Amino acid sequence: LGKSEQIIGVIDVIGDKVKLIFTDLSTSNLAASTDDIIANSVRNYIKNSANTQLSVEKMLEECGAKLTTENTVEVTRYYFKDENGNERLIDDDELDSLGLSGDELSMKISREPVNIDLSLEALTKDSFIKLLGSNEG
Repeated sequence: LGKSEQIIGVIDVIGDKVKLIFTDLSTSNLAASTDDIIANSVRNYIKNSANTQLSVEKMLEECGAKLTTENTVEVTRYYFKDENGNERLIDDDELDSLGLSGDELSMKISREPVNIDLSLEALTKDSFIKLLGSNEG
C-alpha cells in the first residue's frame, strides 16, 4: 500500500489461547519490521486495542438482548385480573410498578420465534443497519 513496512496482523498468545488480530497499519518505510521500542509499542497498542473492543454479542447483551442459538425462545408472560375480572397481559416494567402480589398474578410460559436472526445464513449486507435503525423494543 505504498509503504515498505505494513502490519497486517499481530499474534497474541495468552496462556493457551492464541489470537490473530488483523489490522492495516503502515509504521515505517523499512523493508522489514524491527524489534525496537517503537515497534514493540505499536504491537502492544494493537493487542491492547483489540482486547478493549466491545464485541457485538456483549453490546447486544448490555442493551438487554437475550441471545440464543435456537429459532425459538422460552418466554414468560405475566397476567393479572383487572377490576372486571378480565385477564390482562402486563410487561416486566409494569409488573414492578404495579406492586402486585403472587396470588394476583398468573404466569404462562410459551415458545416464541426469535425477534432478530443474526445467524450466518440470515445475515445480509445491511442486517446491522436494519438492526440499528429498528424501532422495536
